[in-house]
Amino acid sequence: MARSRPGALRAAQARFPANVPERRIPGLSPRAREAIRLLEARTGDYNAIYLALDAYRQALRKPGRINSAEHPCPCCDSFEARDVLGRALETLPGYARAELGRLVAPLDAILLRRTVPYPWPERRPWATGWWHLRWPER
Repeated sequence: MARSRPGALRAAQARFPANVPERRIPGLSPRAREAIRLLEARTGDYNAIYLALDAYRQALRKPGRINSAEHPCPCCDSFEARDVLGRALETLPGYARAELGRLVAPLDAILLRRTVPYPWPERRPWATGWWHLRWPER
């Protein structure tokens, strides 16, 4: 069997564009980081998972009411970040999904604790994740 040339192997690896700094998610193995890098390279949305995890943490760290899905500005909606993480968790291979899931699970527990079930789930047929069927407590 013919051996692949080193240049061809390097070209197949996911690379960030030179003008985009790579942000590493602390707590992930190099193998999981590579899987996330491949996913982001495939979608062209570099650092999306890092930014979503950071935005989700920031939204849950703030005291008071959690932004609901009816918030007028999607960039201020804490559920938008959870949507990105949810799509990543569905797409990533098993080992990377498990590692990222370990980082997301404590945040999900905070969200569950600070919200109540949405009383009219039939009014949200568009809800793709359980987090869209939660309502701010206060």
